[in-house]
Amino acid sequence: MALAVAARELLGREVVENLNVASGQIAVPAGYASSRHRDDALRIDPENAEARHVLGIVLYGLARLADALDSYDRALRIRPDYAAALGSRGNALFDLERHAEALESYERALGLSPDNPEWLNNRG
Repeated sequence: MALAVAARELLGREVVENLNVASGQIAVPAGYASSRHRDDALRIDPENAEARHVLGIVLYGLARLADALDSYDRALRIRPDYAAALGSRGNALFDLERHAEALESYERALGLSPDNPEWLNNRG
């Protein structure tokens, strides 16, 4: 639920499309895929790691994997111990067929949150 609240704060109130993510549902406003909306979202709070992570989840859901990875990396520069961003980063890297890097992200995430079933499964 915290991600849904953060997404609404980050991306606006007009919610029209839902994306399923591991932690539940987050909402994406109409037209978010446009660069104008993306740029607006980034201006809201560029130093908020959770906002960067949520933006990455939205971009990942829109199949913008390189942009999602960039957003996760920015979240991790702000907060290096952010397990959820590390796990999400692993997912993007895996889908980009960068498997060794994905495994490293999952390992780091599991070092911070060792019982996460998704990361345990993804690590293999």
